[in-house]
Amino acid sequence: CEQWRRWIDKGRPTAYWLTGLLQPRNFLNAIKQEHLRKKDKDNRDTQLEDLVLLSEVTKMEINDIKGHAEDGVYIHSLMLEGCGWHKRDSKIVDNPTRNPFVPIPILHVSAIPKKQRQWDYQVYEAPVYMDKTRTGGSVFSVEVRTDEPPAKWTMRGVAILASRD
Repeated sequence: CEQWRRWIDKGRPTAYWLTGLLQPRNFLNAIKQEHLRKKDKDNRDTQLEDLVLLSEVTKMEINDIKGHAEDGVYIHSLMLEGCGWHKRDSKIVDNPTRNPFVPIPILHVSAIPKKQRQWDYQVYEAPVYMDKTRTGGSVFSVEVRTDEPPAKWTMRGVAILASRD
């Protein structure tokens, strides 16, 4: 209730902590709904089912965020399990530290029409789970750059976690 009051009084946060959301799938669905209202308000043919989430790991950390995402939302405090993160090249790599949980920078999540979804580089679609038990299935997936075949990361069980607990 306190959180809702803050949002009403001060506006939406500039970045969201996925673990703090009771229904993260509903939150992600709201991103699509907002896209329809803002971007496709003149195109009545576009339906919610025609949209997909587009996620990009940015180079920003939480303190770098100066305002709301122009389209979509920023999500913070996510971590990789099963690989490392090459910050300069923004891609997944073998984990040199052997630390099982590797923080990633801010994630930008927005919605786009399915037909516009394409990459000019190789990606691994990392499933996002709420915690390390991975129960309840993945909430969504994040397209992360890789120089390796995506099957390598699938075989390793690479995933993004909202919480390590």
